This record gives sequence, C-alpha cells and structure tokens, in this order.
Amino acid sequence: MKLEQAGYPYIPGKTGINFEPLAAAQQDVIIGESGCTLRYKATTTHIGVQDAKIPGLFLVADVRNGNAIEFDLTSRLNGYRHCDLYAGKFTKFALYNFDRLGWNIRFWQSGWENGFDNYNQFMQGLERGLGIVDAAKNTWTGRIATSYGFELRRDSIVIDDDMVKLVFHR
Repeated sequence: MKLEQAGYPYIPGKTGINFEPLAAAQQDVIIGESGCTLRYKATTTHIGVQDAKIPGLFLVADVRNGNAIEFDLTSRLNGYRHCDLYAGKFTKFALYNFDRLGWNIRFWQSGWENGFDNYNQFMQGLERGLGIVDAAKNTWTGRIATSYGFELRRDSIVIDDDMVKLVFHR
C-alpha cells in the first residue's frame, strides 16, 4: 500500500517530503525537497524519517499494542530548524496512514524528559498555577493531541523526578 500525503508539506524543489510514491513497507534513502538526504523506513506499525547527516533530527511514529501511537519528533536542534521535517504535520500524516492500514488508534502515549520542550512547557504551566491536566494540555504535544480528538485524564499522568509519562485517550 502506498502512503498518502495527508497534508504533509511538499513544495517541489523547495521544502518537505513527497510521501506519495513511498510504500508503507519500505526502507530507502530519499532526497527531501530542500536537497537534504533522508533515511526513510516504514512498516505497517512504524513510519520514520531522519536526516542522514544530522542524526538528532527525525520524525518517528509507532503503533503500540495495536491501538496506541507513540511519536518521537525532533525537527529542531541547537537552533537549527530542518527544512523538510515538520513535526506537527507528521502527526496528522502518521495518524491518517495508520488508520488507512486498519489500526484503530485510541491512545496517544507520550513521555517528556527534563530539558526538552514538552517537559519545560509542562513545568512552566504548573509554576503559573495550572492544574496538572491543564498544564499537560498546554504543551506542544497536548495541543496537537487534543486537536485530533484525544483527551487527557488526571489518572493518565505520572510525574517522576525528571520525566512525565502520560496517555491521551479518544
């Protein structure tokens, strides 16, 4: 089965990735529209793209336990914004294509480590007086997940010293 673009940016010769010719079961080196070399790998439960020269830049989505999705997204690193990797658009793209592959995604699992954007946004929300659920919803992931109909309950959030683990439901 071929993947569908599903709103992922693709401007020929400028930016983005043309996912249309890529299969849902394929591993390949592709060229992003900016000219960057990317590694692409997809199976029926995994879609991943990473910059071939800058290992810390990648977009990954995995189906877990047949009904949960987990993302690992880094499109900015040390002030550099990758011109072919769009984390927010990738979430829509992955959810859409996993749905087409027959997965009934009901959960969005996420883990936020100290020092990373979501963790920092969450802690800032708590410092501003937000409750735990509202602080989580006001992170980048919280805003994206809720925009796709996922909800968050207090009993789905676990806070450790340097980590926040949570599960959004729909």
